[in-house]
Amino acid sequence: MNKRVLFVLLFFVTSCPSQINKQDVNVAVNIGDEIKEILKGVKETPSPSPTITANPVDSEIEPTTLTNAGYSLKFKGSNSYASVTSSSVLNLKNSFTLQSWIKINNYSKNSEGDYFPILNKGSKDIRYGVSIKNPSTIEVKMNNQKVLIKDSGEYYPKTWYNISVTWDGKDIYVYKNGNLTGQSEYNVNSLITGETGTLYIGADLSNVEKYADGEIDDLRIWDKALTEREIKSNMHFKLKGNENNLVLYFPFDEGKDEIASDITSSKINASIINLDKWRISNAPIY
Repeated sequence: MNKRVLFVLLFFVTSCPSQINKQDVNVAVNIGDEIKEILKGVKETPSPSPTITANPVDSEIEPTTLTNAGYSLKFKGSNSYASVTSSSVLNLKNSFTLQSWIKINNYSKNSEGDYFPILNKGSKDIRYGVSIKNPSTIEVKMNNQKVLIKDSGEYYPKTWYNISVTWDGKDIYVYKNGNLTGQSEYNVNSLITGETGTLYIGADLSNVEKYADGEIDDLRIWDKALTEREIKSNMHFKLKGNENNLVLYFPFDEGKDEIASDITSSKINASIINLDKWRISNAPIY
């Protein structure tokens, strides 16, 4: 019996239940037996297994068109940084917030461990500064003293993080992506002294020189300790530059040349040294 005849008979049997008698039932049973014999000769084709495609790491995909985040500075990890000439507006004696978006490519390895320096004011004597160390410890420097703050989680390479470090004249707090993730275990209540010293972005030039290997974007310095609510309300958005207590703001959106402009009323430019490149940023800034 060929397949066309089988199909017609099956259609007749299944579509006309009111016409079925005992003889029809026997025919249907016989047809069913023949179908089973046919199916025995057909090899079962297994369903294809789903192909698991690893999602590419966000940082490895460089946007080809300009995003809302604009550009970022991509440092190459060796004698690569930006410098800001000393200015009175950067003499943060009583309180501060140091804030930036960062994406680590690799930690710089040296005798002091693994580092990703974000900013430091001063060279041999650091007035204030912040770096990521080993890779879940935040190193805050004040008056050349190191305050090590354990973060609740690691800062993984190839991932954008917003890091905000505040000092209210007494305690230091670390916020990762707007959430409090660490604080100093003891009071740091000494005033910051010394008014001179270059501000280095992407470098720590004290003792063992350390350089950032990765990207830094949207760097902000405030002369007050922002609250968690204030940090969350502005970290994903570009600022105008005239916000209260904002003393330095680098959006890093020039995209070319060797100068980055501060868009606050301070108008302090940063000179860029041995930059790897201006990179289109995919930080979550809108």
